Amino acid sequence: MVNRRNFLKSSAAVVVGGLVANQLITSCTAPAPKKKIGLQLYSLRDAMKEDVKGTLKKVADMGYSTVETAGYNDGLIYGMAPIEFKKNVEGLGMKVTSAHLGQTYSKEKEVEVMEWWKKACDAHAALGVKYMVQPFMPVNDQTTIEDIKMYCDYFNSVGFETAASGGIAFGYHNHSFEFRKIGDQLIYDYMLENTSPNHVFFEMDVYWLQEGGQSPAEYINKYAGRFPVLHIKDEKEIGVSGKMDFKPIFEAAYSKGLKEYYVEVEQYTNNDPFASVKQSFDYLAKAEYVK
Repeated sequence: MVNRRNFLKSSAAVVVGGLVANQLITSCTAPAPKKKIGLQLYSLRDAMKEDVKGTLKKVADMGYSTVETAGYNDGLIYGMAPIEFKKNVEGLGMKVTSAHLGQTYSKEKEVEVMEWWKKACDAHAALGVKYMVQPFMPVNDQTTIEDIKMYCDYFNSVGFETAASGGIAFGYHNHSFEFRKIGDQLIYDYMLENTSPNHVFFEMDVYWLQEGGQSPAEYINKYAGRFPVLHIKDEKEIGVSGKMDFKPIFEAAYSKGLKEYYVEVEQYTNNDPFASVKQSFDYLAKAEYVK
């Protein structure tokens, strides 16, 4: 006969065993953690002009976690006070982590340009971004290496200002023209070697770098630590063209300290920006090499 003490011990073992089994089953069937995939809002530029709040809601519903802005003007973000824009984004479960903005530069305009950046720094400190990125620089057939050096010095000054104003890191976003040569000097390499790693990072646009005849993964490995932020881009939607091999890019980036990345879609199949942006999210969400 089973006495009361043995019965209770047996019952407890069954309960504990059941709990462990349930935990094992749950751990095996639980969904994978959500990937932190960001979107450069330039991808939906026309929609952002027409309906900021509605567009942000659609971006959140797609599954994006972070956004990078491209709508700064005179202290406002897409026409809103920075705190108001931030509240809207965070109310949808996303975060604003980066911003595209900038000014052309000349030595004659230096005081004016740096005053512009001081105001921009205040706005983006209120927005709460980690990064401010200039996405352009004038380069043409008459550009000299001295012109590029002037811009490197300018970027160093801006990076010092953004860090001092709000602890925000300053970066530069490439296109393909940075992979021209002036004499025997590749512009992009010259910029990497003549800007301060403490004050200027580079937001690599992987598609434009490859269009410039270079390997994104090789650059990430060669200049380790200079690319904490990436633009993940393809000819249209991510993964559709067949030109881009994203796996080695992500592997190199993770190994060298990748902090953030943003999908950017500039052209759309069937002229449907929202479908293109959602398709790009789904591609990365399913990719095993994307964390």
